[in-house]
Amino acid sequence: MLSGCFVQIRDERIAEALGVVLFGGMVVHHVSEDLRHPRPMPSLSAFSHGVNTPPPAPMDPGRKVSEQDCSQPIDFTLGNIKCK
Repeated sequence: MLSGCFVQIRDERIAEALGVVLFGGMVVHHVSEDLRHPRPMPSLSAFSHGVNTPPPAPMDPGRKVSEQDCSQPIDFTLGNIKCK
């Protein structure tokens, strides 16, 4: 949209002032948008994904586990596999 627009500012103080005005305008715009369309703050649970999760259930000691050499072809028909 502004690909043909180019402005060269030679005075450093004017460039700094223009930058402050543009940044201030963006801040004012976003604050006014938040005031016009307020949104609730996200709950802390949105930020704690995976932090306070319960540990997994213990494994069933009676389940069958097939211990196989995993550097060789694996027989997936034997169920749960444990590499040795």
